[in-house]
Amino acid sequence: AKKAPARKTAARKSPAAAAAGSAVAAVAAEVAPEPVVKTSAPVAPPAPAPFPDSPVSPVSQTAAPRQGATVQAVLKCLPELAAGQSLALNVAVQRLREGQLLGRNTSSLKLFSALGPAFELLPADKPSQVRLRR
Repeated sequence: AKKAPARKTAARKSPAAAAAGSAVAAVAAEVAPEPVVKTSAPVAPPAPAPFPDSPVSPVSQTAAPRQGATVQAVLKCLPELAAGQSLALNVAVQRLREGQLLGRNTSSLKLFSALGPAFELLPADKPSQVRLRR
């Protein structure tokens, strides 16, 4: 059989402290006003309104590139790729976030894979460079 957990109790007061405490309670009872009793039912706070202005829902924002992230928009943000050069992936990510084509927590690999075969990530096993496929 299991024992019930011990319950903590308040420390016992000495007889002098108990007498002083009851005197303070008596004075407080004389001075304190009567508590107000509510008779109406509690009102629930209103439900938060959905954001009709947001162009992309939070779920699809992490799974797909931001709205407007097309191959042309990426090339406009990263002109080195349009010139045929490769670019360090961390530099590309920084510029894409500044241009608001890549979300703060969105993976750059997901963005480039969502844009199809237009971009190549090098090396394939652990990308550090990105370039435009010709």
